[in-house]
Amino acid sequence: MDLDALSSRSLEDLEWPELLELVAGHAVSDLGKARVRALAPTPDQAQAELRLSVVAEALELHRDGAPLPCRMVDGIAASVERARRHGVLSGEELAHVLVLVEAALELFRFGKAHVDRAELLRRILDLDPELADLAREIARVVDTDGRLKDDASPALRDARREVQSLRRKVQARISELI
Repeated sequence: MDLDALSSRSLEDLEWPELLELVAGHAVSDLGKARVRALAPTPDQAQAELRLSVVAEALELHRDGAPLPCRMVDGIAASVERARRHGVLSGEELAHVLVLVEAALELFRFGKAHVDRAELLRRILDLDPELADLAREIARVVDTDGRLKDDASPALRDARREVQSLRRKVQARISELI
């Protein structure tokens, strides 16, 4: 059973749209807000209890001074979708994806650090180990502004050195002519 199968009256009685908007208002990114707004009530009691248990773990950690780490990762939905379809990303898009990957890794480390008190939350925050390698590789070749670093590849480094050399020669020649 999905959201379409629930009567509009039931959703109205639950004040579901208002609840989603209230929760979405606490999300720190557009992707988070969209995920919250896409949530549907579950007709499965076990699933509902699991969801409540995860929220209870997160709330307990928050009360004890260990809130889930949050970070702004707006404006990357198109980049994520392009990457999902194996498209080519610009340097700026890669820098944005790196922010998202680093946020995911931070959540993963948080889950591992609190596994003794929040096993369900840790399972939800679990990641593919290769994600850390991806973050390192992106950080190695792209700066925070999305520009390719000189050492991204030997050919790029050599080409940029050649451009600098030619620029100096042109400036020297202009100085001679003046």
